[in-house]
Amino acid sequence: MPSTLIPAAEAFLEHEGSRAPDFSDCLVLVPHHHAGLAFRRALSEALPGRHLLPPRLLTLPELSGKAGPDIQAEADSLRLAQLRDFLERSARIPPESLWDAARELLDVLNEMDGAGADEGMLAHLPAGMNRHLSLEAEIVRSVWQALGRGGSPGRVRVHALRLALLLREAGQPLYVLGLEALLGIERDFLDAWRERAPVVELPASPPGGQCLDLLRSAWEAR
Repeated sequence: MPSTLIPAAEAFLEHEGSRAPDFSDCLVLVPHHHAGLAFRRALSEALPGRHLLPPRLLTLPELSGKAGPDIQAEADSLRLAQLRDFLERSARIPPESLWDAARELLDVLNEMDGAGADEGMLAHLPAGMNRHLSLEAEIVRSVWQALGRGGSPGRVRVHALRLALLLREAGQPLYVLGLEALLGIERDFLDAWRERAPVVELPASPPGGQCLDLLRSAWEAR
């Protein structure tokens, strides 16, 4: 059964085909390892009979993890316990809802970090954001600012810091395959890379493409 990522491989080869069979200096961002494996297979099918050195196939978190290893993130579990203690001291959350409220507050804070929140954005936080955490935006704002001033940054903030470090090395084309539901900081990273070097969107297979190929293969085998 032919790979559904043949179009992506062919588009990649339009730009980098002269490198064959060594693509190891190229970088392709993928949404997950399954997509990376599928792209490698498609590349092999597009260049049959050749032993290839594939491009680097990484997710965005994997890529950022290679930058700034000295930047340590505060574990979500530790931050969750800190938020639970803060909410308990505030005496505004029923004891039976403390952990649920702390989890929701952690989600909100990670979303703010992922969106690249700044002081201007903080001024427009809605009140009553969720079911357990029916606190005014001022409390969420205060907690976010306090965490930003002291202690280690959270995992999403560290992701943002590492992406910023990667931009210093942006000079080669960046190939992007099937990335969806990106964080705001990740979209900003791609936009900033695009100002320094090409960012090429490779065509992903249409929704349900693998299923259609599987059904077609099964029908033809009858």
